[in-house]
Amino acid sequence: LIVAACGPAPTSPSPAADATPQASSPASAGPLACDAAPTQGAPTTEAPWWRDRVFYEVFVRSFADSDGDGIGDLRGLTEKLDYLNDGDPATTDDLGVTALWLMPVAESPSYHGYDVTDYKAIEADYGTADDFRALMAAAHERGIDVVVDLVLNHTSSQHPWFQDARTPGSDHDDWYVWSDAAPASAGPGGREVWHPDGDRWYYGYFWEGMPDLDVEHPDVAAALDDVAAFWLRDLGVDGFRLDAAKHLIEDGTT
Repeated sequence: LIVAACGPAPTSPSPAADATPQASSPASAGPLACDAAPTQGAPTTEAPWWRDRVFYEVFVRSFADSDGDGIGDLRGLTEKLDYLNDGDPATTDDLGVTALWLMPVAESPSYHGYDVTDYKAIEADYGTADDFRALMAAAHERGIDVVVDLVLNHTSSQHPWFQDARTPGSDHDDWYVWSDAAPASAGPGGREVWHPDGDRWYYGYFWEGMPDLDVEHPDVAAALDDVAAFWLRDLGVDGFRLDAAKHLIEDGTT
């Protein structure tokens, strides 16, 4: 699920590093939602800003390496933007990409980044927050919008929230889904979704290293709202691709 930032669009126009890229339309990238809210009861015929974008998904780790350490990074992606779209409609030697979808770029212990340990830190292998802001500025100069993967369903088991939650009664204990007794059945699709930790079991749909957040908890929802605001306001992204959206509300039984 890709969710664009609510509000007006910007006005400015698994492979090895540097592997052959693939461009895609918004339709192939997944459904899009969340435009600026219309006036109550007033019809609108204006198409959302993303409808005419050509999206290009980027796995930063394998796209372009700027410093020779064998790992793709944000500076490498910035250096390759002219290949995607040089911002000059008169040229014909770029791909004509008008929106980027970045796979997770927040701090994570894994190669893929879907197990976040710090929602407000850029993965060190990829660079710094200033590198990210430089990418955003360079993309916008070329008329390229940028959405990033936002992983709300779960964190890494190494996230400080979960490490604190492992102590019953702690501040973050009820931020995750726990069972005091061994669950009698498997989870959706027969998956093994309950994982032991001391005398309790926690719910993690994908694997034990990704415990699911209880997004219905008001403190969790507020924390995730703050994360989204940080990426929109502090780092300037244009929207999000919401990872694992269909798994956000689960109780581990169906």
